[in-house]
Amino acid sequence: MRSQSAHRHVAGLSWVFVFVAALLSAPAAAPDEFQKGKVIEKVVCRDFADQSYALYLPSDFVPAVKRPVLYLFDPGARGPVPIERFLQAAEKYDWILVASNNSRNGPWEPNLRAAQAMFADSIARLPVDETRIYAGGFSGGARAACVFPRVIMRRVAGIIGVGAGISNTGTRPEDIGASSYFGIIGLADFNYPEMIRLDADLDGAKVPHRVLFYEAPHQWPDPETCGRAAV
Repeated sequence: MRSQSAHRHVAGLSWVFVFVAALLSAPAAAPDEFQKGKVIEKVVCRDFADQSYALYLPSDFVPAVKRPVLYLFDPGARGPVPIERFLQAAEKYDWILVASNNSRNGPWEPNLRAAQAMFADSIARLPVDETRIYAGGFSGGARAACVFPRVIMRRVAGIIGVGAGISNTGTRPEDIGASSYFGIIGLADFNYPEMIRLDADLDGAKVPHRVLFYEAPHQWPDPETCGRAAV
């Protein structure tokens, strides 16, 4: 039987689908100009003034070239934090990094709205390669990343889940909507058992995946560890 929280989660997604469909049907505009090679801590969404995201464009970024993008979620709504963790990888692999300043641990509806606003705004203002969209997050942000494909109504190239699985999102491993999954979990992390279970569940669902174990408690990993998800 589906839990009450899962019912609320699915209901919350329904209005997100309507908003995303309306925004993505608008004509595409020329990419906005942002400073490259620097963490931009706050980009305000044009259609949602209460929503913003941190942004990083690699140093060799040019607006005419479409790039892969990694959408990131921090459990404390600290967009620049995950940006810093993946900055080295972004420089090496030419990724655009976009991280919500609003998504946080708590009720699902505000998190779904934050993800929807961030995606709709960034895809309208940046040269995103829509065949190479990735999502990642830590703890509750990892769960948000697993819901992200449903929010944007399209399959993504990969999900990076750090410090948590997908246990309370109402999403089954075989339905995460990603072509691959990369998990990162500390050996002393209290969510270690659920990542072990997810690893086995993804085996059963035949979803290409890998789980990286390292010596750490429940925390964002260092940039080198995060970068291993990009290889």
